Amino acid sequence: MNKGSFASSCMAIALVGLLSQTGWAGQHFSVYSDDGSSRLAISLIAQMRWDYRYLDGDDGNSARTENMLRFRRLRPVLTGRLLDGELSFKLHVNLVPGALELLDLWAEYGWLPTVRIRLGQAKIPFTRHRLNSFTTQTLVDWSGPTRYFGAERQVGITIHNGLVKPGRLEYQLGFYTGVNARASNGIGPALVYGETTGSSSSLCNPADSLLADMHSEIVGHLAFNSSGMDPSQPRDTQGGPPRFSVGLSLAWDLAPRPGEDLRLRLAPEAQLRMWGLALDAAFYLGLADLVVGSSNYRPALYGGLLELSWQIGESFTLASRYSLVATTSEVRGDAAERDDLLGREAVDRIGKDQEILVGFAWQLWGQTLVWQVDLGVWWREREQREDYSMFARTQLQLWL
Repeated sequence: MNKGSFASSCMAIALVGLLSQTGWAGQHFSVYSDDGSSRLAISLIAQMRWDYRYLDGDDGNSARTENMLRFRRLRPVLTGRLLDGELSFKLHVNLVPGALELLDLWAEYGWLPTVRIRLGQAKIPFTRHRLNSFTTQTLVDWSGPTRYFGAERQVGITIHNGLVKPGRLEYQLGFYTGVNARASNGIGPALVYGETTGSSSSLCNPADSLLADMHSEIVGHLAFNSSGMDPSQPRDTQGGPPRFSVGLSLAWDLAPRPGEDLRLRLAPEAQLRMWGLALDAAFYLGLADLVVGSSNYRPALYGGLLELSWQIGESFTLASRYSLVATTSEVRGDAAERDDLLGREAVDRIGKDQEILVGFAWQLWGQTLVWQVDLGVWWREREQREDYSMFARTQLQLWL
């Protein structure tokens, strides 16, 4: 079944049993049944973003500035819940001109109270930081480690006991195609090896089919959440005494593509919430096959993330972040050898990427209208030079 027919089937199933009652529920326009057991919800998320960046380096090139105003996201979302939530689905696309993409397309069934089965295209469950929605982020964009380590969307099956508001012991386990549907996150090896990656989910210029390079990847996330802890919220909107979450994510690629995939990714993480303060920390480690097809798995990438925020009142949040991603000399050497074998020109490879930023989020009208601002510095250490930039970003988010 292709993506279009699957989406049509989901919509048809959701409409069965829905009556003519309608109404607004939070950020969604809903159609629901008399007894409330079934609901179809439609929402639209739009983000207008402005970036100003000053870039410089120590390679003798003159400094330059970048100034850009753009639609960052324009995303309609269609969700459905049937049979008191036992059956649900989601269709999520991006309609920004020139960046049309299919993001989420899945159906889910509640087999047991603590076992739900999701089939389709969705984020793989690698770190709670990335599992959470972009709509709840305090700062303007995702952290640097997500670009290198992920998680990104893949096609597969996920078994879990809760993704949005999990219980005290949460788990997610998935089996996937091993191919990122989008070339946005989880592309660390490609950045080091200089390989190009495409987005098969692009509706403008799709790359090869998701099935073209399909191979097995197993991804799992396990976490413990203390009483009253909501790990899906990156800020402490509840207040109150200390609450915490500790978790571990693992992604194992059974047949990684040379220069594009890591063999193994590990990410322990922790969250702390208390009296309006929120602290999130994560460590990342990626291992790669430096000899293709062997069991010579060596550290290739590592990194870390630290975010701190303070909730002031009900609608204003101050936030800061430090992130680091680094490559090992072994993987840089392997990439250089690969260039020699393929007859490619040698490049000045990435050694470290670091970022420090501060900002705020102001909920002007709940989650319906949010204004975000952040300022930061970024610097990249290469083998032969350093690049750095200072930037200011602001974003207005409308969620209807």
